Formats: sequence, C-alpha cells, structure tokens
Amino acid sequence: MQRANFICCLVFFVLNISLAQKKQQKEPWRVELDSVFRESVSTLNFDLLEQYYTSQSTSLQEDTTFNRFYFSRRLNYFKEVKYRELKRMSPSNIKKNPDFVRYIDDINQVQKYCSDCYLCALVDKSRTLRRLNLNSELASTERSLLKKHGFKEDKEGVTFTAKYNYGIHQSFGLEFHAVGYHRSSYKLKKSSKMKCGNSTDRLFTALTVGYNYYPELRQIQVYGSFLNLFSPVYFRPLQVGVHYSEFKNVFFYRPELGFGYKGFHVSGGYYVVFRKALRNDLDPWMLSLGYSYVFDK
Repeated sequence: MQRANFICCLVFFVLNISLAQKKQQKEPWRVELDSVFRESVSTLNFDLLEQYYTSQSTSLQEDTTFNRFYFSRRLNYFKEVKYRELKRMSPSNIKKNPDFVRYIDDINQVQKYCSDCYLCALVDKSRTLRRLNLNSELASTERSLLKKHGFKEDKEGVTFTAKYNYGIHQSFGLEFHAVGYHRSSYKLKKSSKMKCGNSTDRLFTALTVGYNYYPELRQIQVYGSFLNLFSPVYFRPLQVGVHYSEFKNVFFYRPELGFGYKGFHVSGGYYVVFRKALRNDLDPWMLSLGYSYVFDK
C-alpha cells in the first residue's frame, strides 16, 4: 500500500514538472518579461521594459496574452516606483506629469487586451487617484461601471459612532472621531482573471471624543481615545475618561475588545478606576453594540 502511494506521488510530481516545462517552452517570454521587470524596478529604469517590447517579433507584439502581461507589468512599475515620486507633487503638476499620463494610457491598453482585467485596473486607478488627491479625475462612466460590478470606494473623513452600552446600568452614547478610514469588503460580480476584490472589512479611527448618558442614574461620562481599530477586530487600548455624578467624579481607564463588520461592532470593556476608594462607584464591566459611519471627504 505504501509503495503504491509512493508511486502515485512520484507520477504526480513528474507530471507537474512536465506541465511546467511545457508551459515555459510555450511562452518563454513570461520568464524574460518578469526578469526585465525586476531589473527595471531595481535600477529605476522604465526604458528597459519598452526596449524589451520593441525587440520582440511583430507576431508576439500582436499577441493578446503577451500584451496583457506586458501592460500589467507597466502598471506594476508605476505603483512600485513612480507613485512615490508623484505623491510629493501637487495635483495640478501630477496631471501634467508624463509618468501619470502614461499610467492612464496603460490602463486603457489593459482594457483593449483584457476586458476582464480592466475592472481590476479600474479598481487600482480609483485607489491611486484618491491617494493622489485626484479622485475627481475618475470618469463618471468608470465610476458607474465599478459600482455596477460591486466595487466599494474607500472612505476617509470625520466619523460618528452611535452606541448602546449594557452593564449593571444601561447607557446610550455618541462619539466623534476626527480621523476615520473605512475599506469595505466586496467582491466584483463579474468574473476576472485577476484577483482584485477585498475580503476583509477594515475600519479604524483616531482622535476620539465620546459621551455616554445613563438615564437611570441621570449621570454622564466623557472620555477620549487616541487610536481605535473597529474591524475586523474591535480594539481600543488607549481610552480614558471621567464619570460625572452628583457628588463625585470618577476617573477611569477602559480598554475594549470585540469584533466589527461593515460599521457595526460588538465589544466588551473593563473599567480600571484610578482611585481605589471609588472603584465601587462604577460598573466593573460594559458590553457595547454600536454603528460607525465615515463621512467621506
């Protein structure tokens, strides 16, 4: 039995090597193109890619698969090399920069040679333009096409959170976050030869001020936190505040841990009271259910 298993594994291994060799023999330009791309990135020399393309035969230059891979490498070069240079420029200068103009033209070339890949190229274009403060440069037709197929744009701006808190006493809260960023999970509806969906929902905020009201006690809390992760894991390690009552004020530290998805979160927090004599004046723990919304710039 063991001998039979060994023979099967050996045959499978040999077949895989044979198929890989045939693929390489059939399209040897893939290995060459990847090698030229790596060299162009390491030497910061884009001309190497263009020289490689012009040195190929006319039949290869007209091959759809070859052009799809070639223009994809050109886009990769822009992201790995030129993007950092453009990031330091003003939006008006970026639009006139030849590297940026070439990047936009390369995306159109991808559409010409691979309609499926074009959606992924548009996803990349949308995110690149946003990071370069050129979000308005994305054409309305392109934006509509992305939306039609399930793409969700990143959101960045001030954020508000509404919360319901449950402990020994119930409370309702509202939070303001000066900084918020949300990349929602999505999957493009149209099948694509390239993987460009986002399977993980990500939301984080910073510079937060919050307010909780306890209707039973007619008391309030005011608190603040520096940096918060809302999804996929909900984590607030740096959160301090003060609980105001009629007779005394209680200062506290309250870390929270939980999970979140698409703006919603469920979490648990534990109160650490700085003054030992006041520790019985606060609920020792708190469960929270909330929803956060990022108002995009």
